[in-house]
Amino acid sequence: YGIMNNPEVVKFVVNGGRLECPKNCTHEIYQIMADCWNEVVDQRPTFMQLFERICKIIYNTRMQNKKKSKHSQKKTKT
Repeated sequence: YGIMNNPEVVKFVVNGGRLECPKNCTHEIYQIMADCWNEVVDQRPTFMQLFERICKIIYNTRMQNKKKSKHSQKKTKT
């Protein structure tokens, strides 16, 4: 929360303020963060839901990296 002191942070959060998406943070990860900040406790993701969403992100990232790697290897061979 940067240069805010504790009372300022509390006021900011109580008034609906949230941190901006950090630099180099994907939209998917930021969405998970935002979901965890939901004011309605019952609407926040469970640990199992978080685990599943993060595993899916990791799996998709690995698959994309494999595709990129295979594509770059084909270019190198030609």
